[in-house]
Amino acid sequence: MRERSMATPEQLIEMADEARELTRERVRPRFTAARYGKPGYCQLAEGCADEIKRGADDESEMGVFHDLFQPQREANLRARLDEYMPSGMQAGVIFAN
Repeated sequence: MRERSMATPEQLIEMADEARELTRERVRPRFTAARYGKPGYCQLAEGCADEIKRGADDESEMGVFHDLFQPQREANLRARLDEYMPSGMQAGVIFAN
């Protein structure tokens, strides 16, 4: 019979702390530009967590760029591309700032 290794309470606490820190880092807002006066100032970056990108009540991004409805526009574009792309072909979305 194979023995299962058991973690000590201290190891469990340490693993939980590491997981909590990774989650904090993942959901930290990332911006295109953080300097006032730049065109992408306070715009959420492409790699920002989905909880923030789709965190508003209407599943749009939180923040000043909410009314652009970028997550919905991207989802609609991807759906139309999938719907109308000929069989065997693939299309992708390339964002430009």
